Amino acid sequence: MDVCFSFNVSAQTTKLGGEVLKLSSYIASPYFSSLKNKINDLSQVDTLFNEALKITGNNYSEALFALTFSTVPYKNVPIEIPLLKLIINYPLVSAGDSLFNLKNKNLPKYLYFDSPADNFGDKDKLAHFFGSAFLSYSSNVFDLTGLIGYFVEVFE
Repeated sequence: MDVCFSFNVSAQTTKLGGEVLKLSSYIASPYFSSLKNKINDLSQVDTLFNEALKITGNNYSEALFALTFSTVPYKNVPIEIPLLKLIINYPLVSAGDSLFNLKNKNLPKYLYFDSPADNFGDKDKLAHFFGSAFLSYSSNVFDLTGLIGYFVEVFE
């Protein structure tokens, strides 16, 4: 089933920014929201990947990279500079506030057998999943995913 979504990508938007906006619009759409009544959360993740492939012209690397940013439920990442005790909120590529909030509301949240039963669930795991898949798929030199996964766990 082809579904049309409306979004506005400006001329100054980067390719990644445009893909994130399109995917965020898809996740925020009434169509995606209605999937909750038809399929489980893991199947919803499959539809996200299929939509990302459509948006990126079947480019797996770009699809996974765009999904990494599209599924992050935060707009900023706090980075602490230890010696100065300074925290910088580094902005991530994301949609505007209202679209971002609706997208977050619709993100699949029950991904594992032990997912928290609250309203947030495992929403923050999606970006880790797609980011790790991007690094695994796109890395030709050595396996960065284990190293990066370690640092993510240490800094969380």
